[in-house]
Amino acid sequence: MGKLQDVDSVHLTPGLCSPMIPLKINSRTGEPGPAFDIPDIQEYFMNLNFALSVISHKPTKTFAFQRLKYLLSKFTMYTLLNES
Repeated sequence: MGKLQDVDSVHLTPGLCSPMIPLKINSRTGEPGPAFDIPDIQEYFMNLNFALSVISHKPTKTFAFQRLKYLLSKFTMYTLLNES
């Protein structure tokens, strides 16, 4: 996937599926184009299946839940110590 080099060259224009599609001006032709590579439907579903398999993996889900509980308690302690 390409990186955005120049933030000033990114424009938002109306699109068909979503209200706005980020565009980047092509430095060679001067014409607007997508600011990132749009995957085809097969690549999209492969990535979706991978994400869903990671989400449904029980040890990963348990680890993420325990980590969030730990971070919440750490943040609560921070707010109690610095509330003044």
